[in-house]
Amino acid sequence: MESINKQDLPKANADISEAKKCCDQCQENLDDAIDGVKVSMESINKQDLPKANVDISGIATDIQTCNDCFVETPKGEDNDVKAFYLGIKGVTEECLQNLKKAEIGVQKSSVDQNNDGTKMTSTQLEGLEQRIEAFKTFLTSKKNCGLTPPEAKKCCDQCQENLDKAIDDVKVSMESINKQDLPKANADISCIAKDIQTCNDCFVEKGNGEDKDVKPFNLWVQGVTKECLDNLKKA
Repeated sequence: MESINKQDLPKANADISEAKKCCDQCQENLDDAIDGVKVSMESINKQDLPKANVDISGIATDIQTCNDCFVETPKGEDNDVKAFYLGIKGVTEECLQNLKKAEIGVQKSSVDQNNDGTKMTSTQLEGLEQRIEAFKTFLTSKKNCGLTPPEAKKCCDQCQENLDKAIDDVKVSMESINKQDLPKANADISCIAKDIQTCNDCFVEKGNGEDKDVKPFNLWVQGVTKECLDNLKKA
């Protein structure tokens, strides 16, 4: 391994300092994004689709602001943050496209309305899969961080298995929906929530208490899966 040039140390320390500042800013951006998700769902529930469009666009902007912080540092963009941002961007764009279809849509028969419940659930599951994939990348970065304690690193390893299982359960859930086997789809979706809960529980039981990154992700997944189950009841 090449020896570190002492003259480069100030620059390296400066890069680390800038990255830490971006991490702090990103926590605020992510909090704003979570609030944006909640507000978006409220707007949709109220059938205020124009406002929902604005709310959803705001979610993407929040995550982009986080990504831009790293881009503007001397070291440049962060691979993990960039991947997460692109995943969120894809999900929000898909949400906006679905809202356009809802705005253009004409009155449907009761059968079509029932089908809407399964279609909406499938769309939510597709977005959920993308978010889980992005969170896997984030956890890899978290494990490799020198500030992460040993027990938390073990939980990061376990969570990778839990997240892989959750992704499999998402795919199985969509297959069950496509086959119109809604009772099985209900069970499959419930498994997704349990997979992520198991990840969260590891940090609670073996780490230093609830993890500030895993906890909100777990709560978000619980909320999405509950909404999926509610939509299936309408189908």
